[in-house]
Amino acid sequence: MNTSKRAVIVSSDIYEESLNTLYRMDIDIIYSYENRNVNSNLKKHVDMQLVKLNDKIYISAPECYDYYCNVLSEFDIILLKGNTLLSSNYPDDIAYNINVGEKYAVHNFKYTDTKLKECLSNHIMIHVSQGYTSCSLCRICDDSYITSDKGIYKALTQFGCNVLKISDGNILLPGFDYGFFGGASFMLSKKELAVNGNIEYHPDSKAIVDFCSENNVTVLSLANKPIMDIGSFVII
Repeated sequence: MNTSKRAVIVSSDIYEESLNTLYRMDIDIIYSYENRNVNSNLKKHVDMQLVKLNDKIYISAPECYDYYCNVLSEFDIILLKGNTLLSSNYPDDIAYNINVGEKYAVHNFKYTDTKLKECLSNHIMIHVSQGYTSCSLCRICDDSYITSDKGIYKALTQFGCNVLKISDGNILLPGFDYGFFGGASFMLSKKELAVNGNIEYHPDSKAIVDFCSENNVTVLSLANKPIMDIGSFVII
């Protein structure tokens, strides 16, 4: 089993330049499942399909389960199958679009997959109205977050979390008016926040970089292009 090399699961819509940057860092790329049950513009978004509960345990939507069992077979992980089949209309597509850290799990828990919710018994569950929670929320560490969503910002600050509120928009998402920072970024390590694009294209870039720096995190721009939401990344 592969226990040493890093890999990320990501949409094949990732910028080619971002892809090449990751390859140069000796990171393997695994393309996400193409889920035809959901909106065609979101069908490759891994944050709609697969949840990393911790370094060992992952859970996927049932229609994606066989695919991920196959592509992740060489890794020393446990993959669970969720109960909820996804479909194209909101909120029937958000059962796995949750932000999970070591301490907190943030989601609209009215629509969370039941199997996934059972796995969160040791987490503090923060309920928000925004169903696309993973898309809308970038977790820097377990009590520091970046979001443009007012409701998520309010809920997290009520739990004492340190939250940077950024402006709406300024993130590309084909088929929609705009995307979200959480869907365009991921923590490559505890010290590196990777962005699909160049952080300088965002009007709040300085605030984002400074906020990350306060948390001992460096922002890594993977491509010299406008930031684009591709459904985040899942690191293995």
